[in-house]
Amino acid sequence: QVSSALEVNMWQRDIPIERRHGITRCVRARIFDRGLGPVLLMFGLSPQTDALTEVSRSQAQTVLEALLWKDLAHRAEVMSLQKARELAHEFVASLAEENTKYFVNADWSLYLRKPNGFSFTGLTDSTFDGGVVALSGGFAACVWVEDKD
Repeated sequence: QVSSALEVNMWQRDIPIERRHGITRCVRARIFDRGLGPVLLMFGLSPQTDALTEVSRSQAQTVLEALLWKDLAHRAEVMSLQKARELAHEFVASLAEENTKYFVNADWSLYLRKPNGFSFTGLTDSTFDGGVVALSGGFAACVWVEDKD
């Protein structure tokens, strides 16, 4: 079930409470221009669409889980892995439409396992930033985190 644009999803409330490190954007909005560039701008991100890769729902959940679990600068635990997993699941479950498209700027789960040789293109001025942007029907959703070294 997709909620209305005015209804706050649990992930929008819970992620910033649990991830009290760095800057965290948790936004869901009705969109009229379905282009990815305008959506990135609306979420306060650089409109570099070529920096993003489309991924499956399960890949988006895995990337988000990694971003919520550990800080990007030092890979220190920010919340329990179980809580990160629950919140990442809430995010993708809130966008249950079959045609939902998910975009990420890197596979952050790889970074947490093996940081050497890892690269990403940031969409903010922070040292480290990453997240998931989803387009689902007339809605867009974003969880984006920023950490400084």
